[in-house]
Amino acid sequence: MAVNIDEGEPGTFKDRVYLERDPHRFLEGMLIAAAVTQVSAIYIYLRDEYAGCRAILTRALQDLRDDPPVPDLPRIELRRGAGAYICGEESAMIESIEGKRGMPRLRPPMWRRSACSGGRRSSTI
Repeated sequence: MAVNIDEGEPGTFKDRVYLERDPHRFLEGMLIAAAVTQVSAIYIYLRDEYAGCRAILTRALQDLRDDPPVPDLPRIELRRGAGAYICGEESAMIESIEGKRGMPRLRPPMWRRSACSGGRRSSTI
């Protein structure tokens, strides 16, 4: 599971405010989502300019590892964001997490079943 808290939009600081005030609320939500989706690893993608948040999260993650709230705590890695607006797109963020340049991957069109198309496969618009 990848959690994007990069905030690439200019002037956006909502995630930073939450992380500085109550990082455990963020971690709790992340662990609930991880339990529901049954993932074995979580990658937190944090903006590199947020050194204060990085320090807070590093301490909170160490506390979490020292006293895990669940028996099978998934592996959690804190990754530095590239600071590029494009990394807000999911495949570009994954590329950046993998250590590559944060560019969107080319993907084929997605097909969905829709009641509007009588259950036939139709391309998303």
